[in-house]
Amino acid sequence: MRSFSFVKPSFWTGETGHELRGKKDAQLVALYLLTAPTSNMIGLYYMPLPTMAYDIGCSIEGASKGLTVLKSISFCSYNVNTEWVFVHQMANYQIGATLHPKDKRRSQVLKLLKEACKSGLSLDFFEKYAVAYNLPDDCKKWLQEKGHRRGIEGVSGSAIQDMDMEQDMDMEQDKTYFCPETQKAASSGPQKSGQPVLIFQTDGTQKTWDLTQSQIDEWSGLFPSLNILDQCRSALAWVQASPDRRKTARGMRKFLVGWFGNSQNRAHTNGKTQQAKRDQGIFKGINDSLDLLPDPPPEGDARLPF
Repeated sequence: MRSFSFVKPSFWTGETGHELRGKKDAQLVALYLLTAPTSNMIGLYYMPLPTMAYDIGCSIEGASKGLTVLKSISFCSYNVNTEWVFVHQMANYQIGATLHPKDKRRSQVLKLLKEACKSGLSLDFFEKYAVAYNLPDDCKKWLQEKGHRRGIEGVSGSAIQDMDMEQDMDMEQDKTYFCPETQKAASSGPQKSGQPVLIFQTDGTQKTWDLTQSQIDEWSGLFPSLNILDQCRSALAWVQASPDRRKTARGMRKFLVGWFGNSQNRAHTNGKTQQAKRDQGIFKGINDSLDLLPDPPPEGDARLPF
């Protein structure tokens, strides 16, 4: 999980800011995509709608409408089939306009692009940043050989039609917002215990595994010293970064419980280490104080040392 993200003040006053002004739903989704816990520096990452809706505090329908507005102004692309998003200018803001061939960040960009090879959006990223970031042509050939389709081409026609219909309804009504402050109906969204909070991609016949709020509550009682949702997000980021280490849907509970146990043990060990360092500092201070005392008189000398 990322520790920080750059968001420029021009987000509100620039060209995109002007286009989103007054559209609170799209503004909120855009800001979330720039700072999402599972996002990365190239802006191409796995982002299921239920996870986005849960973090924002809105309905899944509301998150979808916000994405539709952002897609219409070319802020991002979203592949409904793979549930990956590509924020078009994110790499430009997080990394920079160009990368030298010897820049170490370039290898990280290639690594993230390789992990996103099945997103349906990897070629979109390559064609936008290949020249500026000095990406090798072999990378494009590899993506093409894998048969990955570009952007929204990976989405079924019916899904595109549904998204366009939602956008038309928004323009007609001109008041469909899903922010908690403006639409109380959002409470019927992903906050329900049966709705997925995070979605893990898995191996085997079942391709995904859903983490629900009821499961988070159960584990929070078993591991009170941990923030279970943050731990699950870290595990999700780890799985996304290591696709070859994905678990089966049946093994996800065991995997996460083991993750929690390791995190709890590390925290306990780190606590002991810190206490040992503090104790060592205390004893060192005592020894330093003893060194300041005058030496005792020679043996057989009854005189006091003062």
